[in-house]
Amino acid sequence: MKLTLELPPIPEDKAVRAKVLRRAGHLAYRFRNLPEAERLQRESIALARELQDWYTLAGALSDLGWIRYRQNDKTCAENLLIESMNAARLSGNDWSLANTLESFGRFRLLEKRFDEAAIFLAESLAISRHKLDKESLARILLTRVTLELARDNVQQATLHAEESLALAQELDTKPLIALARSRLGDVATYQEKYEQAQQHFEASIALAYDLGDASAVTSRQQKLADLTLLQ
Repeated sequence: MKLTLELPPIPEDKAVRAKVLRRAGHLAYRFRNLPEAERLQRESIALARELQDWYTLAGALSDLGWIRYRQNDKTCAENLLIESMNAARLSGNDWSLANTLESFGRFRLLEKRFDEAAIFLAESLAISRHKLDKESLARILLTRVTLELARDNVQQATLHAEESLALAQELDTKPLIALARSRLGDVATYQEKYEQAQQHFEASIALAYDLGDASAVTSRQQKLADLTLLQ
């Protein structure tokens, strides 16, 4: 990927370059190199706009939105995420639309605008159920878990979390299994089922540790610490 980005851009390669820049920017974001992530995504956005590559544009705009959110520029983040949904609709790609809807729903959830979050997440979930792969469905369900707990709807949260875990286990996708176990831990904590919550968090931590996901290990260890205080 690095070698590809170091090549001088030529017209025939612009579409490929836009996609590679977007992926490289996402990777930089995962490693929390926000300035580099933003630089890469902005170049990807410029190329995608020029080419009217709505699919790549939708993804790059969404990624840049979350970069700006982490930089505490929430107004810019909101505008970018809305634009990413519009680009996804223009792309005609169901996967892109479901994911940008989920992304904006998650943004509204973090802003505690739960009714709005529910609208976007419901559309995302409907698309994923009927048109997408099981992995996408499992991941989108987990965002719904967080929303339902925030709305004190523990029964629905439990159903979403259990369905997500079942899908992740069927696919044997360990990062998703780890995340689903963590969400089940959140549900059990909400229900004051502390022993059950501890089992879920410990299983999630073990999987994240095996995967080398230090960020996930840290965040879930914090959940265990919070659980100890509750007990």
